[in-house]
This record gives sequence, C-alpha cells and structure tokens, in this order.
Amino acid sequence: MKTLPLIALAGALLGASGVAYAAPGAGPSDTFARSACQPGESWTLGPALATKNEELAREFQSFLASPKSPVLAFSQALAMRRYSQGDAAKALSEFWISRSLFEAGMAHIAHSGFAVLAAREPSAETAGVQLAALECLLQLEDGHPSLALPVPVAARLQALQGFAKVSPRHAAIVWNAATRELRGHLNEGKLDSPRIEKDLALLAGGGAYEAFGRGLLAAQRHDHNKVVTEFRKLLAAPVIPAPLQRFTDFAHIEIARSLYAMGDYDRSVQHFKNVSKKSNELAQSLSELSWAYLQGERFSEAIGTAMSLQAGGLRHTFTPEAVMVMAMALNELCQYPESVKASNLFKKNFEASYRWLSKWKDLPETERGNLYPLAVQYLKRSGKTPAPVASEWIRSPLFIANQEELNLFIDEKAAAERVGKSGGAEQRLLGQEIVKSIQELRPRIRLARKKIGPEAPLPENVAAPLRALKGKLIRYRRLQSAAPVWRNILASHERQAEPSRVRLIAAVNADLKRRSYRMVDQLDEIMENLQLVEIEIYNGASQDIIWQNAHPDYKEVAETLKNEKEKAQAGKVWDWGRSAAGTEESTEIWEDELGSFKADLFDNCSSKDKYLALKLKKKKEK
Repeated sequence: MKTLPLIALAGALLGASGVAYAAPGAGPSDTFARSACQPGESWTLGPALATKNEELAREFQSFLASPKSPVLAFSQALAMRRYSQGDAAKALSEFWISRSLFEAGMAHIAHSGFAVLAAREPSAETAGVQLAALECLLQLEDGHPSLALPVPVAARLQALQGFAKVSPRHAAIVWNAATRELRGHLNEGKLDSPRIEKDLALLAGGGAYEAFGRGLLAAQRHDHNKVVTEFRKLLAAPVIPAPLQRFTDFAHIEIARSLYAMGDYDRSVQHFKNVSKKSNELAQSLSELSWAYLQGERFSEAIGTAMSLQAGGLRHTFTPEAVMVMAMALNELCQYPESVKASNLFKKNFEASYRWLSKWKDLPETERGNLYPLAVQYLKRSGKTPAPVASEWIRSPLFIANQEELNLFIDEKAAAERVGKSGGAEQRLLGQEIVKSIQELRPRIRLARKKIGPEAPLPENVAAPLRALKGKLIRYRRLQSAAPVWRNILASHERQAEPSRVRLIAAVNADLKRRSYRMVDQLDEIMENLQLVEIEIYNGASQDIIWQNAHPDYKEVAETLKNEKEKAQAGKVWDWGRSAAGTEESTEIWEDELGSFKADLFDNCSSKDKYLALKLKKKKEK
C-alpha cells in the first residue's frame, strides 16, 4: 500500500477545510509534580502550560493517564520541544522526553536526560519541572544504586532548595538528594571535603534526613556518642521517610557497634537483635552479637548465637569469628571438651577457604585481579570457589550495585529491540488508519460541498472525523521525524555501553580483591588467637581433672543440678539436636521474642561453686 501520497493528499484536504493549528504562546507557570516517575504520578500545570500550551498539556496528561506507547510519547515530546515557547513548556517537553525513555526501560538514557534538565540554573518557571527531574533521578538510583547523582546536579541542590522550601514535599526531595551526596563523599573517605559541610547545610531542618546525615558523618569519625544520638533520632521519628526506611537495619548496627565500643554491651545486644532477618548484614551482625554477649558474660547466648551461624543458609557465610567466640564461651563455662571441639570446628569449616585464599594470594599480581567471573560462577551454582569466600564476595554492596547495572545494559538492549519493533508496528498501523480515513472522508467531503457550497463550514459529522484525521496525521509525521533521533540515541548509548561495562567490572574486581585480602588476614589472625585459646583450654582442663579426682562425687551432684535446670526451662526450648560444635550431648538452643539465640549448656564453673556450697552445708548440718 502506498501510504505517503495519500497522506500528502490528506494534508491538502485539511488545509482546504479551514482547520489550522495555532502556535502556543508563553507565560508564567506554577508547574510541579507529585510522585514523579512513580505509581500515581500527577502534575499541576501552571497557566503557561494549561492555557497557552494546550496541546502539550493535553498530550502530556494523556501520557500520564496511560503510558502504554513510549515511542509515540517520545515523538510527541520531541515535537513539543521544537515549537513550544516559554521556559516552562520547553522544560516540561524535555522532562517528557526523558520520562518516555524511562517508561521504555532505557534507564541510562533517561538518567542522562533528567540530569541535564536538573543541572540547569533553576527559575520560577522551571524549578517545579527540575525538582521532578531530580526526583526521577533519585528513583533511578533506588532501582540501580550505581546511577548516582552527577556532580553538576549536586551543584544545583542549593539553588533548587530555594524554590523547594515552600513545599515540605519538595523540600524532602532535596534532603533526600543531599543525604545521598553525603553518603557518596563519605564512602570516598574525604572527611574534610568542603562538599560535606555543604551537604550538611542543605540538611538543616530536615528532621530524619538531617539525623541520618549527621549519624553517617559521626560513624566515619568514630564519634560513638554522636552516632548513638543521631541514629536514635532517626529511629524515633514519628514517620521515617520512605527513602530512609531501608537504612533502619544499618542504623541499629551502627548504634550497636558504638555502644559496644563504649562498653555498653547490654544495650549493644538489644540493637543487634533488632536487625531484620532479611538484612544483607544479618550474618555479620549475628557474629558481632555473639561478641557482645561474650563481653557481657552472657555465655549461653554467645554460644547459641554462634551456633546459629553454623546451621541453615548462614553456614555458607564468612563468619569465622563466631566459631572462636563459641570456643571462648565454652571455655568460660568450663566445658573444656566442647571448647576443643569448637576450635576444631573452625579448622573444619574454614580450612578449604583458607587454602583457597592462600593459594590465590601466592599467585603473581597479574593473575589475582580477575575474580568477577568466579563470583558469577558461584551465582550460577558452579565453580570451585569455597562458599564462605564466594558468598562474602556477592554480599558486597559494590558487587550488587554494579551487577545490577550490568544486568541493566542487557535489559536495555532487549527493551530497545522490543520498543523499536512496537514503534514500527504502531507507525504502520497508524498509516493504515490514515489511508482508511482518507478513503472514507473524500466522498463525504465532496458530497457536503455540493450541498452547502465551497465557502460554508463543513457539518460537524464531517468536521469531527476530519479533525481526528488531522491528529492522526500529526502523530504519524512526528513518529517519522522521531525515528532517526531515536536510532541515534540508541546507537550512542550502545557505543558507551562497552566502556561502562569494562569500568564496572574493573571496580568489582578491585573490591573483591580487597575483600579477599581481608579474609585471608582475618583467618590468619583467628588461627593465632585460637592457639592461645587452646592453651588456656588445656590449662583449665588439666586443673579440672585434678579437681574432679579430688571430689569423686562431683559428677553425681552436677547431674542433679543439671536436671533441675532443665525442668525449670522446659516449655521454652527448641531442640535443635546436636550442637554445631559436635557435642556428645543433645544441646538445645532457643530463640526468644527479640530474636537472640541461647544454648542450654551446663555451667560447670558455677556448678563447682554450688557443689562446694552443698558440701559445706551438709558438713555444718552434721
């Protein structure tokens, strides 16, 4: 079917009908968005758009109501950008271009577009649209953490805040952006950077956002009192802002670590126990919880928590210190055989990891750096890297963020092909509709002209479908004009994708390398410490043998004390079978309502004191 000649004929028909398109004017604007780039997104359009750029306003609101055709939306927005007049209209057109790319799944390109818009000097006409672009950038970062705010956008936060202060909702967008900027600066380790003070100034009056930012800085400066104060403010907020809710576990962990450093072990325990079981930091927080229990001389809880890391999925995590804590706590209970077995458990569970890491460390420098493929193999349930090592790799926040972006490149390529095909199909369908409309309207227009004359207005039953034909024709031409722009954007993105992939993988390899060095050094240190613990265990065990030989009836009395304790705790204990330390007895572990673990192990040290007290009492009674 030859579409173009008929479309040219349609243009002639439209011109002859007296239907024309009026160019929009310009004017002041009070335009702003609610929940930009999120479900339920809505906009209030100021006079410069609602009345003087009517087509832009109408088409944009139609897109928000049903964003099913990102290619058509892209072509409409591109056309609006060409002829819209006034800063507000041009800013909204540019936002719409990036928003359609966002809807199409082209996150990188949308991110670049939003960044260009947000980085401009704001004005009263454009600030509302620029704040919406900033909110979309933050939404993209939520889904893809490696897509951080570009430096030019960060430089505009102070200017945008001047326009955002009139609305708490818009002020929160700037506070959210400032906390992310601050996190990025602190992760770089530049604690004296003037940019940090600028971010803190932006957070002034931000409530939970300010508390979070100041808590982050205090943690980096090891100001433990300040960490506890600020993160408690965050947790005590009547409503924690949605962007900060994912940091509640982090806040509990930072408070717990600071309390531990200050020697307040009981309160440290309470915050470690508040860490969600879904947290990526669960294994590490449980390991640190076992230390807090040990330092607080709550040995049964220390052992139970350490045991929990040797069962289920947690047994594949890299938490070697927990086994050492178990050995030390058992030694404090005078459970010498079990303490030795716990020490041996460390060797059993982490020998393969240590041998692998030591072999890796002995490789030439040029062969140590490519660990990313091994991490991917582990994710695919293949490869020979020990699980504790590989699981520590894949829990790295940098690995997770960069892997998500690498996956995004793959998703974007598929999305570009899918959207390109749908755009071509939509253009063909629209062309067919135009041809059909022309074929139907030509005889109706001729008949109407014969009846009413060449100068009289066409009747509504003819003018209405003619206006609809005009709208279709405009959309068709816009699709045609947008197609080469769309292809050029995708081609440019594809050229930049490969260098970006190389950069992301290089960053992951550097991070995994650092973690591997840390793991092997940690294992070396624990092995040295365990040697000292074993010396203490054997010294205590030797003295215990001598003591028990001097008191031959001790075992019988101790068994009676143990049975009495078991009856007292009956009903609140879960029997987990034999303990991970390999005890001969069936050792029980229970979890209380706050999520801590406790081992029901007999305290031989205190039982000796009880035994001696009983002997003394009987002696006095005689």
